[in-house]
Amino acid sequence: MRDDEQTWVGDLLASEADRHEVDVRAFAQRVLAEVDAPPPNARPVAARRRRFLPALVAAAAVTAVVLSGTLLTGLTRADDRVRQPVAAQSTSRAASPEASTVRPSSSTGPGSTIGRPTATAPMPTRSQAPASAGGPAHGLATLPSTYTWGSAVTVLPPRTDTDGLVAFKDPTVVRYGGSWHVFVTTVRAGSLGLGYLRFTDWSQAASAPLHDLADSPVGPGYRATPQVFWFAPQRLWYLVYQTGQASYSTNPDIDDPDGWSAPRSFYGATPDLVQQSLSAGGGWVGMWVVCDDSSCSLFSSDGRGRLFRSSTPRAAFPGGMSPPVLAAQSPDGSTTFAAGRVYTMTGTGRYLLLAQAFGPDGRGYLRSWTSPTIDGRWSPLADSPTNPFVGAANVTAAREPWTSSIVHGELLRDGHDQTLGVSPCRLELLALGLDPRYRENSTFQVGLVRQQGPACT
Repeated sequence: MRDDEQTWVGDLLASEADRHEVDVRAFAQRVLAEVDAPPPNARPVAARRRRFLPALVAAAAVTAVVLSGTLLTGLTRADDRVRQPVAAQSTSRAASPEASTVRPSSSTGPGSTIGRPTATAPMPTRSQAPASAGGPAHGLATLPSTYTWGSAVTVLPPRTDTDGLVAFKDPTVVRYGGSWHVFVTTVRAGSLGLGYLRFTDWSQAASAPLHDLADSPVGPGYRATPQVFWFAPQRLWYLVYQTGQASYSTNPDIDDPDGWSAPRSFYGATPDLVQQSLSAGGGWVGMWVVCDDSSCSLFSSDGRGRLFRSSTPRAAFPGGMSPPVLAAQSPDGSTTFAAGRVYTMTGTGRYLLLAQAFGPDGRGYLRSWTSPTIDGRWSPLADSPTNPFVGAANVTAAREPWTSSIVHGELLRDGHDQTLGVSPCRLELLALGLDPRYRENSTFQVGLVRQQGPACT
């Protein structure tokens, strides 16, 4: 093998080492391209034969690097395109997330219609869910159409302090560095803000110190419904939330509650489709970001049965968001799609959409739908008061002394990056309920529930 025929092997391995991570998909494409591209003045067949050996050498070398430990998850979940970063080695205080720890874990509701999006502007290419990462060896996992949840354990009960704090709501959570990192909406008389709690075990959540993000660059004022995730391409944590606009802050170190940047907006001005809804008496709530290997989508809702979606190439995130389109709607004007959350369901080839709804008795529950693409048709999964994704009908303790009205839910993810991957087997969910011990519905508590009975197949 001549020196000029093996130079690309060393260059490729060096580039992977410099990045401290392995993009398995990009690496495979590079290897195939090098094998298929003959050197000058060489016959194609002979060239492929000569270049196949260095391809095998490179593949073996990268595999050895991946299997060495810190990048094992990146290889075993290659189809999920999850690239977990290695801890940053510098004088910076930035903390890079560890590899993920995977936890083992139907009919359309009245008046709802969910179909093809009503486009108001060109959208990027369809985003296909990862096909089989973590799934069975001979096919994709299948999500059940009915769910049963065990006893709810209250982890964040109503909490009061001298500043008028009443309760927490709208939790978002990631596991990183041996701790749970939970961001919440703080409820005070006449105001909503953002707070942060960190603890190692759920039994410590109720007594964990609250870091009020009003004291950070996030600042005081109306902030609510947070979402947190690690955006691997930029090695930054993102906190997405509503301020009357679709806002976000970034932080290189999730352990530093004062490290968040001041609020920035995904849009230069209120989008036309949203403005139309606001003019008709709707709202603009529930901002939520999910990405695949090529694009990132921003979901939001008007709180009256309409789900919006914008998109931008992943390389441009958080800039370049397209004007929102109508992703789904319920024509009865219900609160369906408020608090909407979209997850990548690992090993199923599907995305899962959860959203808040209220039954005829006024009690809240979570509805669910699935789609093979982020921008495609959402099909009902478990979405009625009698067959909810989670609600009084299928949670063992979804009645006093906990709650019979569940109005929000955050699934515990396998990891913490922008793909929001969730194992479909033995799900765990932070459920927000209205507390029956209080007469006013402004008081909430957060409980942890785990899936029981048949899981995915």
